[in-house]
Amino acid sequence: MTAQWVVALCLAFAACTSQAIEVRASAFYEASFRARVVKGPTLEKYPQLSDLVGLLVSHYNSTKIPFASFNWAFREVANGKVIPRANMAASPTILFHSDWRDFTIKFWTPENATWFALTASGAEIDGLVLREVAPARVLNINECFDAHDEFTPGWQLAGPAQFKRDKNGVKYIFAEEGRVSSDLFAVKPSSRIRVLLRGSMPRYALENAHFTASVYFFEAYHEASSEKKAAKFRAARKVRITGKEGEASYIYSVPEKARWARLVASGGNIYECSATELQADE
Repeated sequence: MTAQWVVALCLAFAACTSQAIEVRASAFYEASFRARVVKGPTLEKYPQLSDLVGLLVSHYNSTKIPFASFNWAFREVANGKVIPRANMAASPTILFHSDWRDFTIKFWTPENATWFALTASGAEIDGLVLREVAPARVLNINECFDAHDEFTPGWQLAGPAQFKRDKNGVKYIFAEEGRVSSDLFAVKPSSRIRVLLRGSMPRYALENAHFTASVYFFEAYHEASSEKKAAKFRAARKVRITGKEGEASYIYSVPEKARWARLVASGGNIYECSATELQADE
């Protein structure tokens, strides 16, 4: 696939700034940029917050602390105007540092998207580069949760779930009671995907404890924001692991009309949750 490069430099910073860049619908993109906090608490000023990073990231919407952040959304053109859509936006990502830090995010554009917008609040963003890239066989993004040190691109955490690191420094999602949901990813109707779940249970977990992964299919991108639609399109069989640790997988046939999918996992310590597109001979 030929890469299409669009470079946007020097995003001005204010309480909230935004810039939109034209994109192609139903395509896979990578955006790289650097960012720093210009207004709000940082780890340089408050190093005692370093132990709470995982908790703060997953509970950004409920914290009263005015952290700087960025988020991104897709927009479409209607009646000649560029219009933001609430159901086509990512959750804010907290920024913790006053010095420049590098960020990379990957995403699929919705079938009706014409613009990508990166928005900053209390932060300066510079050197944004957006390019279309070829998707990998693993369809969801950041399947092992290790794409960045202080946030988890490609995933949204809910409830008590938070990211942590084990004694070897390996990142995982602690979702004993909460859950983690992937960003939407494109699927081909009537194809097959293998959903794999790998993890372990805390030492105090009961013997019959387990963790699971579900896959949801959608005909249109915007349907994912509807709980009723999500329940309707959830695959009947879950990937389930019992015991203290291990992995399990299951092969799903993508429904004939499905164009998008999302993974949702919950349980103990989740180290990987992935959806891989299978070839005809696999």
